[in-house]
Amino acid sequence: MFPGPSQLYYRNLLYTAITRAKNLLVLAGVRATIEKMVENDRKTKRYSGLYYFLTESEGQSQNEIVF
Repeated sequence: MFPGPSQLYYRNLLYTAITRAKNLLVLAGVRATIEKMVENDRKTKRYSGLYYFLTESEGQSQNEIVF
């Protein structure tokens, strides 16, 4: 792992990358970067718009809800 934007230094992103490896995993780069990611267990907020769609669709039938 190489140094990059601090927005990418999250444990969950590293976990996702590791668990998606099927047969082989090779981590290359600066050890301190990987350690920083492992230590950072802070949660990130996701702005997907799902809350908006769910609250806006209250009272509508399932046939009327379009995503």
